[in-house]
Amino acid sequence: MAIPPALLENKNKSFLETFKKHLLPAKRDSADPSLKWILKANQFSRSPKTNKYIDLVIFPKIKWLEGSVKLPNIYYTEMENSGRDSWLIYYAHNHYRNSTGDSLVFADSNQTYKVFKTSHSVIIKKKELYGWLFVNDYDLLGGPAKLRWESVNKLQLYGNFLFLQQNLTPDTATRIFIIDIETGVCARIKTIADMDDFIIEKDKLKIQNETGTYSLIITELIKELKLKDSN
Repeated sequence: MAIPPALLENKNKSFLETFKKHLLPAKRDSADPSLKWILKANQFSRSPKTNKYIDLVIFPKIKWLEGSVKLPNIYYTEMENSGRDSWLIYYAHNHYRNSTGDSLVFADSNQTYKVFKTSHSVIIKKKELYGWLFVNDYDLLGGPAKLRWESVNKLQLYGNFLFLQQNLTPDTATRIFIIDIETGVCARIKTIADMDDFIIEKDKLKIQNETGTYSLIITELIKELKLKDSN
């Protein structure tokens, strides 16, 4: 939300403060880690022109944080966009499954990581550290038509990679992402008909739909992901 320059003049200072007090949510001095993920993902993303596996790659870069996971609530922060002051309002309460804020749901684990999800994000834990690994942003990634419908569905670890199933409600089809946990690089796998579900069997990602099952070699997907990361 761009701030009209006239509103920043000294003569309007009292009005500005009243406006912020009554019409804006609580203020944060800077974006929290989940919003930073969204901003970086939108800034550093590209669609490979020729790739038989991947149609979108994003490079938000994971930031490991110490302590317990802190889920944000609705807030605004001040930003400078194209040389103009602006307010960015983040409706982060949509991460929550309930009003108490106890909204983390355990999804998977291995010897190194524990994976948790909210309605629209994925959080990874590694010993005493945690990081935001995925935050669904409709403009960039698509997703459900309404925020009350959860975008993050099935999650499954494969070594230091994570496979994610994204809901597209009310569409019955889903999308599948592969994420490099240590770099944060995330890639969306190309749609194969209407993907309903996936399973991992040994070194194969088996994608299921109403017509059958399609298999992809996971090492080939990882190779493409690392190749895009190095470009």
